[in-house]
Amino acid sequence: MWFDQIALSAENNIVSSRVRIVRNFDNYLFPAKLGREDAKEIVKMSMDELGDLGKDGVLLKKYLHQMSDVQRIALRERRVINSTAAKKRDAIGLLLSENEALSVVINGDDHIRLQMVGCGICLNQLWERVNEIDDQINERFPYAFDEKYGYMTSYLTNMGTGLKANIILHLPVLARNRGIDKLVNSLSRFGVTVRSVYTANGESIGSFFDVSNTKTLGQSEKEIIDQIKRVALRLNTHEMEARKKELEEHSIDVSDRVYRSYGILKYARKLSLKDALTHLSVVMRGASDHILIGSHLESLYALTIKIQPANILERADGNLGKEEVDIARADYVREYLDRIMCE
Repeated sequence: MWFDQIALSAENNIVSSRVRIVRNFDNYLFPAKLGREDAKEIVKMSMDELGDLGKDGVLLKKYLHQMSDVQRIALRERRVINSTAAKKRDAIGLLLSENEALSVVINGDDHIRLQMVGCGICLNQLWERVNEIDDQINERFPYAFDEKYGYMTSYLTNMGTGLKANIILHLPVLARNRGIDKLVNSLSRFGVTVRSVYTANGESIGSFFDVSNTKTLGQSEKEIIDQIKRVALRLNTHEMEARKKELEEHSIDVSDRVYRSYGILKYARKLSLKDALTHLSVVMRGASDHILIGSHLESLYALTIKIQPANILERADGNLGKEEVDIARADYVREYLDRIMCE
């Protein structure tokens, strides 16, 4: 998968980038207004026409309404689809590259939800590819477009360019010393939001944060992308400075936390998702700052996705209870750590 290539360092806390656009076909009702048969027709027509998009090889064709709940939720956990597509029972198509970096959801919230994801900070490269594919789709299916309001979408927040740009960062020190709160509050007036990727009962877990634009109307694609990059780089710089200061002033405490978390991940026989993400975050920081040395420890981020509940159930064919999921999670983490430490 694309996320297996993510690698963080002391200078780079930027996990991944994503570019997503939504479009609707001209002269067709939006998905929420479509009857069941019309929805099936749009999905079939789109899947037949768009299976050869771009330079990304043959795209896999999947029909979400024919998949199990576990399979759909697993795709949601890997951020291939959104919650609407995971829950919707009407016809929904999915075109997917083998590494899941490119996905096209057909008949979700909108007729087309096209996204590409990549490692590190790569919004410009992703937008270039998405724009090419967008043009290919538009050649085959004219879009609903208004000269004043831009692309017509199911939600007003997507009007205009229909573009959402995201960057995910790992910010453990800023999260722990609450430095992230001041920065987030100062950004909201610029049309940028920063939210925790993982939460439980309103509490941030794992110190992963998603930076994205809140509006698409009145800004060009370049303006949106440049703004998100600026914010992400600013957060990255603040995290680097906070880490350096903490290591200079509290190096033993930092090392102690890292090795304690590593010990729990290495030897625990049951791990809740909250505990696993919390300790993985600490160990990832330790690997980035060279406190823990291992051949591939910098690539631990992939684990945060692979230990999500539905992904565990999918590997086990869905036949596990809640406690068994926690046991399977601990087993998987131990095996993963053993493998990367020995390579």
